Amino acid sequence: MATAEKNECETYRVIVLGQNGSEVLVAPNGDRFALPAVNIPRWQRVAENLTAAVNAEWGEEVICLIEPDVPASANTTGTHYQAAEHWRTSGRPKVPTQWVPFSALAHDSLIGASDYLAIQQSTALCSAEGKESRSGPFARLGWCKELSEWVETVIEPLGFISRGISAS
Repeated sequence: MATAEKNECETYRVIVLGQNGSEVLVAPNGDRFALPAVNIPRWQRVAENLTAAVNAEWGEEVICLIEPDVPASANTTGTHYQAAEHWRTSGRPKVPTQWVPFSALAHDSLIGASDYLAIQQSTALCSAEGKESRSGPFARLGWCKELSEWVETVIEPLGFISRGISAS
């Protein structure tokens, strides 16, 4: 039964980007690091399930950005990846995590063989630095904050006050 249940889920490793894409949230694992992993039931919404799991397990609210396309030749386990932007810390993680500069990571510093490639792709696609990402406007780091600030400037003259955006 446990095998059947596991087959009904897909594993996503979450690349949580912070500090304009220069940092990645990881879990220390000996002398290496692991990306947070989430099991999502097949045929269910990835973003909704992923953000809820990251919030519950790692105490972080995130905004899903893009699913990097890691070639099958590099990703022999069939693991899915989801790049997400850190929105805010919302609680205490059940598993210790830490922010590590992307520049401090290397292929051999991560547990998953294809994790480094997925982080590289995510950083390149999401860190468009003020311009639109090749993958579209919702893949770029900071888009949600910009939207929130714009909404506030539009509704304030009308007498409305924003209560902020919740990532989950």
